[in-house]
Amino acid sequence: MTEGNRPSRIDLAAFRASHPERRHGAWTYLAAGAGARALVVLPGGLRLAEPAQAIITAFEGDRRVIVPNYPPLATLAALADGLAALLDAEGLSNVDVMGSSLGGMLAQVFIQRHPQRVASLILVSTFAPEPRAVARFKRQKALIHLVPGFYLRKVMTRVYQSFTTPSPEDKAFWDAYMAEAVRSRLTRADFLATQANVLDFHERFRPAPVSHRMLILDSDDDPVVAPAQQDALIALYPGARHVRLHGAGHTTFMSKPVEAIAALKTFLG
Repeated sequence: MTEGNRPSRIDLAAFRASHPERRHGAWTYLAAGAGARALVVLPGGLRLAEPAQAIITAFEGDRRVIVPNYPPLATLAALADGLAALLDAEGLSNVDVMGSSLGGMLAQVFIQRHPQRVASLILVSTFAPEPRAVARFKRQKALIHLVPGFYLRKVMTRVYQSFTTPSPEDKAFWDAYMAEAVRSRLTRADFLATQANVLDFHERFRPAPVSHRMLILDSDDDPVVAPAQQDALIALYPGARHVRLHGAGHTTFMSKPVEAIAALKTFLG
């Protein structure tokens, strides 16, 4: 899959050939591996499954791995319930759930709405609800409605590239991937849905105690999740195991894949 842990366009072509997307209703997703245990990986704001390729290839040898592309649904409750229906279609009743960034917000909603479906919860580079952020996300959502399409694609490409923090040798690959995704796979409806999902989380999500096994994985230099926000998430789930990586940025499984996957494997056993 990779050479020296560095992806390439040839690797991506091979990955796509060996991991075709499946469809269930409005959802498309990647499904790999076999076995009694399953790991569900919930993507971040890009809404796409393919950036989880390193996780898929690391775990598909001994368990099932499911990674959805999000349909442009406006609420996290709708996404959580759609995900539950997707798991039903795959015959999965109880799974380990990992969510990164936006996916971590969805994971927190999913475990509240479907606690019996979750064996353990892993939150990566994500947030606790922050009511002060609501006004900002409302403004951003309004702007997306107004910006012309060609300019919106340029802006969103830069946004995704700035949030993505791969190792220096991988940056050109992932910058090109983000540009291609914005150009050919994502629409204004997707950008609006991401803003609506984040707004929904900060405005409406009410945390509740979680008795499941939990891991919080973050980085000491995340440019998106500030230290105070990291501390708020840890305080929200005091029973969770916490692992902080050094220099992993916001997209930990791109920038430090070996260390991040090792931490995940240790937790999952």
